[in-house]
Amino acid sequence: KVEDALAYLEMVKTQFAGQPMVYNMFLDIMKEFKASTIDTSQVIKRVSQLFRGHKFLILGFNTFLPPGYKIEVREDASTGVTTTGFSGPAGFSSLSTLPQQAVPPPKPPVPPAAPLLSGMAAPAARGPPAFGANQNSKMTSPSAAGRPGNAAPPNPAAPRPVHS
Repeated sequence: KVEDALAYLEMVKTQFAGQPMVYNMFLDIMKEFKASTIDTSQVIKRVSQLFRGHKFLILGFNTFLPPGYKIEVREDASTGVTTTGFSGPAGFSSLSTLPQQAVPPPKPPVPPAAPLLSGMAAPAARGPPAFGANQNSKMTSPSAAGRPGNAAPPNPAAPRPVHS
């Protein structure tokens, strides 16, 4: 039984190698089940939802279920509808009746941004200036910043002096 559980974990990890979040979510579900924070029907529902479209993984989860429980996946070839349910002490319970749909593929990586000018590095990103801060570090309201005697807020586009 332990060997079957380890083989199943390896199948899940392999199936979602490009989506480690799915594997980690599965491990979290298993931790909750082991800690008894979710019951058998809840673990079956969550795993069936997480692995929707991967019938062999849904059925393979039977390895982890206590005696008397069994996940079943019924497919209607004419409609393409898949019904997932389980048998337990109270009989058969339908969990979902959905069109077959796999977990979406991972999003492609975002390409790095091109440099602004050839041979020049992009300027370091800076956050916006503090609201109402003047050059003397005294707080002023936005309406007071333009009055005589009050310094204007720093210009975020202006070059900053370099201190050594």
